[in-house]
Amino acid sequence: MESLPSHSSSRSITHVEKDSLVQRLARGLHKVNTLALKYGLQVHVPVLKSTASLQKQIFGFTQRLHTAEVERRSLRLEVTEFKRNVNEMKKELDKAQGLQMQLNEFKHSKLITHEKFESACEELNNALFREQQAQMLLNEQAQQLQELNYRLELHSSEEADKNQTLGEAVKSLSEAKMELRRKDQSLRQLNRHLTQLEQDKRRLEENIHDAESALRMAAKDKDCVASHMRTVENMLHKQLAAIGASGCGPESEVKLHNLPVKKVRDQISLSRTAASRNDFTLQLPKLHLETFAMEGLKGGPEVVACQAMIKSFMDVYQLASTRIATLEKEMTSHRSHIATLKSELHTACLRENESLQSAGSRDHSNISIPSRAALPADTLGVAEFLPLKAELDTTYTFLKETFINSAPLTSSHSSPVTTSANTKRPAQIGL
Repeated sequence: MESLPSHSSSRSITHVEKDSLVQRLARGLHKVNTLALKYGLQVHVPVLKSTASLQKQIFGFTQRLHTAEVERRSLRLEVTEFKRNVNEMKKELDKAQGLQMQLNEFKHSKLITHEKFESACEELNNALFREQQAQMLLNEQAQQLQELNYRLELHSSEEADKNQTLGEAVKSLSEAKMELRRKDQSLRQLNRHLTQLEQDKRRLEENIHDAESALRMAAKDKDCVASHMRTVENMLHKQLAAIGASGCGPESEVKLHNLPVKKVRDQISLSRTAASRNDFTLQLPKLHLETFAMEGLKGGPEVVACQAMIKSFMDVYQLASTRIATLEKEMTSHRSHIATLKSELHTACLRENESLQSAGSRDHSNISIPSRAALPADTLGVAEFLPLKAELDTTYTFLKETFINSAPLTSSHSSPVTTSANTKRPAQIGL
């Protein structure tokens, strides 16, 4: 027999007798499961297969019940016929008793002849013989009637058991249908949830495109600041040359144009002792970002404009970094939620994560970040206005490769992007 759900059978066994059909089915199911485990077969059967097997059993029970009903009707017809035969035999017995009474009257009346007496005796013997046969037939029919009554009672008890079995089977079938409805409802809920997750994924992709556009704008701003800083540096070179020419004489103006910045600064410091009190000396501000708050804004309007542009660029870059971190956190939460429904992609995502981490480590090893904080105090001055060099910005390229190669990443995949962005942020701010 097929295995039925355990919770439905446990509910139906609560108020049944010890030797009922449910108990028999439970014992049979236990034997079948034991044999299946012994021979290495699959014990659990799907609900649809169990329902089909139960329907077959119910159909077999109804066929057997119909056959028993036909037999019961035929037995009732036989009992009716036997009763009719018994009534006829009783009539024959009454006739024999009447003849016996007539014979007794003839004997007492002494009006009968010898021939009549012999015929009466012969008729009485025949009647007695028929009575004996009728009595034997009555005994046989009574025995058959008892057997038929016993069989009828047996069929009635079997019919009651079958009706009870059919009721229990119908109840278990209704419970199986309810279970199927619940599973269909849960499947529909999962489909709706999956549709919502796909919509969230599309929204996240749109947010990623927005972040890429923001990164492109930040890169453009960085190029603009670098070009502006180069312009400011050229202007500072010209001012240094002009100051050196005014301090050293007009004959050294051409030489100072060809000298590097350090030598020009040395020439200016040497000529500063020989200059008069009315000579003009240039106080160059420090352009390092860490000294803005302490030293303030020094120099001409060009330096003030450059510093304001650098500060605005820092604000924009911090805002973009905060926005990227927020988007990465949202992507991490949503992707971890998607990963619970798409666990079969986890292995492929891990391989892509390893490849991305190796690519990211190679990119980090190739990038060198200059640090200006380690310079000694005596070298801070005019030499700090060195030509600015464009740095290799790999944040946008690395993020673009990450989003193109790995669309459904898990929570562990967002950590390399976050760490790379955090490590590159000081280098991009420092300029």
